[in-house]
Amino acid sequence: MAELLRFHSKTQAVEAAKVLESLDFERSLGDRLRACLLSPNLTAYVTDLSTKVFDFSKKNPSVFKIPVEALQDSDAMDQLDVLMKKILTAQRGNMKQKIIASIEKRSDLSTLARSLAGNCTELTMAHWARIAFMVNNSLIDIFQQLISICS
Repeated sequence: MAELLRFHSKTQAVEAAKVLESLDFERSLGDRLRACLLSPNLTAYVTDLSTKVFDFSKKNPSVFKIPVEALQDSDAMDQLDVLMKKILTAQRGNMKQKIIASIEKRSDLSTLARSLAGNCTELTMAHWARIAFMVNNSLIDIFQQLISICS
């Protein structure tokens, strides 16, 4: 009986790893992490964001569509942690590029908001404020870079 339980546990771990390695899971996770980055509750730069999001995902696996079996396997959790960090980094870089391109093109905020949100988030006024905050911070960064170049 104990051998059967070990086999069942190992089979579940393999299935969880397959889910975590799938392209569908990565896309779905990317959409959810982008929604986290656009969250109106994230009004300032958050240190250790990836750790906080990872901890939240462990407490709320259904939000991120994480298989429950993966939570019980340390290798799968390590794999998920690496994947989340990779996606968060890519999402942040993508958002920064879109914001800078929007500033350079002098696009309106609604165009930028739709570009950033994609189809994963229904935008509220709080989201608009969050996006305006990000644009403002980008403008400040660009201004500071110009000052350092000119001096």
